[in-house]
Amino acid sequence: MLKEHKHFIIIFAIIFIGFSCSKGGIESDSKVVGSQFKVDSTEYWIKKSKSTSILDEEKCDYLKKAYDLNKLVNNDSVRGVKLIELSSEAKKIKDSVFYRKLINETILYSQKYNDTLGLAKTYWNEGYFYYHQGDLNLAYTNYFKAHKYYKLLNNQYYSSKMLFNMAFILARVKSFVECEEKLFLTIKNVKPLNKHKLLYRCYNLLGSVYKELDFYEDAIKYHNKALGELNKLNGKSTYKEGVFNNIGLTYQKQGKFNEAIQYFERGLNTDSLLYKNTRLYSRLIDNLTYTKFLKSDLVGVEKELLKSLAIRDSINDRSGVLINQLHLSEYFLKTKDTVNAVLYANKANKIAVEVNNNRDLLSSLKLLSKADIKNSKKHLDSYIELSESIDKTERDSRNKFARIRFETDEYIEENNRLSLQRVLIVVTALALIGVLLLLYFIKIQRSKNKELQLRSEQQSANEEIYQLMLNQHIKLDEGRIKERNRISEELHDGILGKIFGIRLGLGFLDLKENSIDYSKFDSYVDELQAIEKEIRLISHDLKNETLTTNVDYFQVIKSLISSQCNVNDLEYEIVQEDDIDWSQMNDELKVNCYRILQEALQNIFKHAKANTVTVSFILEESKFKLIITDDGVGFDNSIEVKGIGFRNIASRVNKLNGTFVIESYPNKGTELKISCPLDSK
Repeated sequence: MLKEHKHFIIIFAIIFIGFSCSKGGIESDSKVVGSQFKVDSTEYWIKKSKSTSILDEEKCDYLKKAYDLNKLVNNDSVRGVKLIELSSEAKKIKDSVFYRKLINETILYSQKYNDTLGLAKTYWNEGYFYYHQGDLNLAYTNYFKAHKYYKLLNNQYYSSKMLFNMAFILARVKSFVECEEKLFLTIKNVKPLNKHKLLYRCYNLLGSVYKELDFYEDAIKYHNKALGELNKLNGKSTYKEGVFNNIGLTYQKQGKFNEAIQYFERGLNTDSLLYKNTRLYSRLIDNLTYTKFLKSDLVGVEKELLKSLAIRDSINDRSGVLINQLHLSEYFLKTKDTVNAVLYANKANKIAVEVNNNRDLLSSLKLLSKADIKNSKKHLDSYIELSESIDKTERDSRNKFARIRFETDEYIEENNRLSLQRVLIVVTALALIGVLLLLYFIKIQRSKNKELQLRSEQQSANEEIYQLMLNQHIKLDEGRIKERNRISEELHDGILGKIFGIRLGLGFLDLKENSIDYSKFDSYVDELQAIEKEIRLISHDLKNETLTTNVDYFQVIKSLISSQCNVNDLEYEIVQEDDIDWSQMNDELKVNCYRILQEALQNIFKHAKANTVTVSFILEESKFKLIITDDGVGFDNSIEVKGIGFRNIASRVNKLNGTFVIESYPNKGTELKISCPLDSK
């Protein structure tokens, strides 16, 4: 009792926990648990419905409970899988309303999510359902659809199974040529797969078809092929006994009664066949006895036919009971017992109407027309009318099957066209998005390129301005030098010459006056000589001292470093070797050196968080070296530097055919070393 209510206890526990928890994470978890529980509960009721010991009503109730729970599952994929499983079980019950509801939902789900496998399984289930409902047209339609979808999935085995199901229905409506065609196609597809059970069924059905067409040798041949496939199976089923029965019926129809009796007896000689397959056992007894009757061996016929009838009645085999009653009616007609002949013929007629078996209904009317003399004409008219109706129905069915194939092909083609259309729409949308993204990235890239171009142009303009500035300095220096030379020449050629003349005049003056102080005179002369000497020295100094661009360029560099460091509150140190003569360096090196220093300082101010910067200018073995060091935060030297500033520095160094090295470590500062060949001016 406790086990039966276990799931209800679990439901109650989960609901109690859900109400006990506050809103938030616990509530979210309980939703997941609740959804999972619904899935588990659905599975539980489906599993219960599969029990072979329950009635159809119970099975239907369990499936409806599973269906109601499955509707509450949040996951569409899980819900769809369970719908297919439910319809697979529901096809075995008689509640067509509930089954139709399930099938419609399953098809809608499969179409919505483009689930080709789901559609294939659903149409297979629907075909099975309608076949057992006796609606062969709808059964064929759905098997055909399932076959097409399995072909789309390249599932050769299941598409072949659907072909066999269609062939079986075609055999029922006596469309033997088309049935034969489908069976051979199935065999061709299945042989490479070594599916021996399906091959057995194909060969066995082919044998039955050829029997109906009176091709007895072919019928026996294919029944034996069916036995050959069964020998490759390991199962202990009673398929062989069924084939023996079919071979016996072929020989019976051919009029070879002894051979027929041998095969019926081979089937009956199987141990415990009565318990293994009661239906087949009673059929073999009936066929064996009826064959003896056809052979005019009437000994024990009535007893054996009644025995078979009793067994069939006990297992509610109504089709078997119908056959037995026809055989008994035929037996009593032959033994002149018309009362029993009419009795059993009427019973058979009634069951044939109930089970909608037109073939046996015809047989019962034929027997009644012979046994019931009073109503013979009435029974014969009914026989003729029914026979014509059956022929018409079979013709209509064959035509309808051809139309079904055409319409189903059109339907699937349309479905595939719509699916392809959806795919094309998605692909087009993705392509359009891709183009838009590409255009967007192109626009961004163009903007960046434009920005880089502007920077490059600005840089070129700055360099040009700086070059003009240097040239202006040079011209100013040249002007100063010319002016100094002019003053020097004036001092040397003018003043110095005059003083020199005075000195000579005083030196040759004839002094005869006793009152003149000669010592004082001599001192004046000496003083004039000193002035002459001093002016000469000044003249030489003015002419030799050249305040050229060497001083001006270095002043520009110093001005750049001091102004930038003062603005950014950094201490700085400038180191220059005494032997550097900037006049021996070309303008390109000086301009690029200035720009490199400017870029490096900007990087330090932005990123280094340094306190001190040291800039060194060194000449070493015909190479000019610029070293910039800071005591900032540094960076991991193993990581590639990709900033635009470093790229600009590298580009400038490359123009100068130099080398560029960065040495940096986290929290230990950074050192930038640039080395360029020193070209003569």
